[in-house]
Amino acid sequence: NIQLALFEDLRRDVREYLESAQVCGEILLHHINNILDSGKAEIGGLEVTPAALDFYNLAERIWAISRRLISQKGLQGTMNIRKDVPRFLEIDSYRLTQILLNLVGNAVKFTEKGRIHITVEWIGNREEVNSACFEPTPYNEMEEGVFEKTENCTAFLRATDYQILDFKNFKLKTPEVDTPAGKRGVLKFIVGDTGCGISKEEKDLIFRKFVQVNDDLSKRKVGTGLGLYITEKICKKINGQIQVYSKPGRGSYFIICLPTVTVQMQQSPLNIINGRLTMNLRTDTFEDLSVLVVDDSDFNVQVLQSYLSKAGVRMCEV
Repeated sequence: NIQLALFEDLRRDVREYLESAQVCGEILLHHINNILDSGKAEIGGLEVTPAALDFYNLAERIWAISRRLISQKGLQGTMNIRKDVPRFLEIDSYRLTQILLNLVGNAVKFTEKGRIHITVEWIGNREEVNSACFEPTPYNEMEEGVFEKTENCTAFLRATDYQILDFKNFKLKTPEVDTPAGKRGVLKFIVGDTGCGISKEEKDLIFRKFVQVNDDLSKRKVGTGLGLYITEKICKKINGQIQVYSKPGRGSYFIICLPTVTVQMQQSPLNIINGRLTMNLRTDTFEDLSVLVVDDSDFNVQVLQSYLSKAGVRMCEV
């Protein structure tokens, strides 16, 4: 219903209220899912269902929620996607969204000023995740790592190699060349922040259930303490890995590496361009279509009818 309301011509302040309510709803659902999944994880019952998807569309949706979380805290942020990341991949979109929102939410929670960066890269011709996937490391025990030298986790990136989403740019451009189907590789995510950081001793604790490493109760953050616990369990379930690199007072970098494979997808007959539905069909407008809606929920029927009406469909039978 909030999404339907956002299709209307609204005053700017009303739109901001609804967008905030939408984010709160997304985050509430996210916390509930983490709580439910924590029980499943204990008995090995986490479900993972890989499916063919448009990764670019998924990345845009994840950034839409992430940028609101980041901006509400008064922080800066970007999502940087390397241009060689394939568009069509086989992966569980729900679990990937869960992982990234856990990491972004955690970064926002423990960062009072500065930046949050999400970086996405593709390591081609690799069937499994190993230590080489995590090089170069953000922090090095013996010397400064590549991230530390440049003060933030994307300063060393060449802008020409990446598409960048920020608070003004929300859309990704279609890749000039599609990666052939059947190519195996590793999808790599880096979530970096300029927060309080994590000590070496605390790193062993952060993936435990219901744990916050800050002993000062006055500085404890609101949250379930399940995000990192669930994230690690999901990564293991899909043969991926998570590693954390951090220094107190400098920030933290969580790196996720997940094996996947490129796929071929048929073009959808429907597109959403600039918030409006368009189609790749012979008919010129939705007004020419007759639609039959079948559902055993009155609420679902109401929502479907509203969406179809917004698209211009005149003939709709329920």
